Amino acid sequence: MSDGNVEHPQPSAPSLVAFAERDWERESTLDRKFRDVCGLTRHVLRRTSVPRADAMTRAAALAEPGLLALDDQRLDDAIVEMKTRLALGGSASEPEGRDMALLREVARRVLGLRPHDVQLMGACVVMSGRIAEMATGEGKTLVAALAAAWRALSGTRVHVVTVNDYLAERDARVLSGFYARLGLRVGIVTQESPPEQRIAAYRAPLCYCTNKELAFDYLRQSASGVLRDAPLQRRLMHLTHGISSESTNAASAAMLPGLEFAILDEADSVLIDEARTPLILSKQGDMYLAADVLERVMTHAQTLKPGVDIRVDPAHWSVDISDPALDLLHRGFHHETRGPLSIPRLREELLRQALMALHLYRVGEHYLVREGKVGIIDEYTGRIMPDRSWRGGLHQMIELKEGVALTAPLETHASMTYQRFFRRYVMLSGMSGTVREVASELWNVYGLEVRSVPTHMPVRRRELSDRIYSSETAKWTAIQGHVAELHARGVPVLIGCRTVAGSRRASDMLTQAGLVHKVLNADETAREADIIAVAGQRGSITVATNMAGRGTDIALGEGIAELGGLHVVMTERHDSRRIDRQLAGRCARQGEPGVFVAMLSIEDRLYGYLRPRSLAWIFQLAVRLWPSVVGKALIRLAQLQLERRHSRIRKDLLHTDRVQGDLMALSGTPE
Repeated sequence: MSDGNVEHPQPSAPSLVAFAERDWERESTLDRKFRDVCGLTRHVLRRTSVPRADAMTRAAALAEPGLLALDDQRLDDAIVEMKTRLALGGSASEPEGRDMALLREVARRVLGLRPHDVQLMGACVVMSGRIAEMATGEGKTLVAALAAAWRALSGTRVHVVTVNDYLAERDARVLSGFYARLGLRVGIVTQESPPEQRIAAYRAPLCYCTNKELAFDYLRQSASGVLRDAPLQRRLMHLTHGISSESTNAASAAMLPGLEFAILDEADSVLIDEARTPLILSKQGDMYLAADVLERVMTHAQTLKPGVDIRVDPAHWSVDISDPALDLLHRGFHHETRGPLSIPRLREELLRQALMALHLYRVGEHYLVREGKVGIIDEYTGRIMPDRSWRGGLHQMIELKEGVALTAPLETHASMTYQRFFRRYVMLSGMSGTVREVASELWNVYGLEVRSVPTHMPVRRRELSDRIYSSETAKWTAIQGHVAELHARGVPVLIGCRTVAGSRRASDMLTQAGLVHKVLNADETAREADIIAVAGQRGSITVATNMAGRGTDIALGEGIAELGGLHVVMTERHDSRRIDRQLAGRCARQGEPGVFVAMLSIEDRLYGYLRPRSLAWIFQLAVRLWPSVVGKALIRLAQLQLERRHSRIRKDLLHTDRVQGDLMALSGTPE
């Protein structure tokens, strides 16, 4: 039986495997249940315990005065001495207090920033292969730099993984001088990076990249057969034939030379939120469904009435078709003797996809139409996901709905999940300000412990009680008045919207009131840096989707602190409480003042997710009678139900992925 630890990772030994990667031992159901219980207990007892990091910070404080007295040449000598010692120790090296003090001094001299004690603590947590929970605004960028630099100096290739290209480029360029002083080269991989730049970046000691680019590069590499076969096949070959020059050359030719150490910025976004969607590497296929076939099904779907012929259930993301409606479908196409419409099951599936396109997928919320093409919006970042499409004919149905040219469906070439990919790192770590709600899942799936790091200064954020209104119209009217009042006093305001459509409505409302503002959504990605740069200035009004969430640092202008700081207005709660906390974290950073308020409506989408549906009318009545109390409680209940449902989806996906991995391990099929 398990000893209570997570599935024991088995690093691929450098002497046996040219490509650094780890594999996981299979567990019995009893072992897994026992480990889950032990992990939960461990999390409850040790979440706020960071004694080792605290001791390291005290040791660094003792070593700091001696380093302050060094001139630049002697400091460089100290860096060389540390590099030599760490190179000899390799990945087994343990950080010393003087190491942290030296990194702190280099940051002070190069960046003009002296890492606080809590940042040193966070770096110690991260470099030990754990998740550091640090409040928003505590300087996680510098924490990642300290941990990444120390690991890279010990000879380990480090991937610093961010949630978007903007953050990857910003952080790498801001920190390039710090790394250069330590003798470390840093690479950058973004969506626009050509293959030769990617190869050079991944071979650098440090590489800043996004989770999507990194995972898809690995998937492309695996599918291309550069490393020959699946991990199990490679191990069998090494055991029977030993390491061959061919194997070593293959690893040398690979774009990614290994998965050694990763630091995930916003770890919960990457490991939890993104984990519900499998990574699919595809190529343009043939138009196996003719345009006229899709058009005929869409025309038929448009004749069906919700509540009569079909039942639309947004909470479960499904459309149920009544038996009479199905009979009507089959009678309408009974004369078809060949082609896809001659197959009853296929025409039912096409009809269902058409109905979902019509009644569930909304422009401005799930997708945008740009230059005659449908682009999918990432619900967690608010950005367009290029080269992504829905499968099973859904994408083509949405194109028909929007009246744009039909594209050929994509054929799956290879696939894997984020769970499987990130579990392959020899060591995994990360940071986030919103991770405590999913700490047990991080342990159960990835073997990652969470450690909470205290704040450098007391948090001065004022979180006002939720304001819940009886209708959408009443909500937006109240928001308009509230923002106008703040603007008249010169207070900068950030209005957070869940969707692009919501941001457009907010913009229209402000325009009608004559309030000058800026909008940051999937339509305005090119102006992101410019919009964020002025969002904290006097009288500024910014309307933003989740693009202004994770990693966005809004600097306050002169005199704004005296006005109470940035005022954040949330117009709709998200599916996850963590996303709400990310928006609230845009204000009151690093001890600054700030105000957060949620202005909601009982017509908000989240209330539609409450279960059981048979009690929906009671919920609505209770909210109208006691909106401030009942409304807030029901929002929390709906979020809890959705979080549990999403957790089940991730669990089922991981189980399916494990089974598929077992079946394909010796098949010769990549991923």
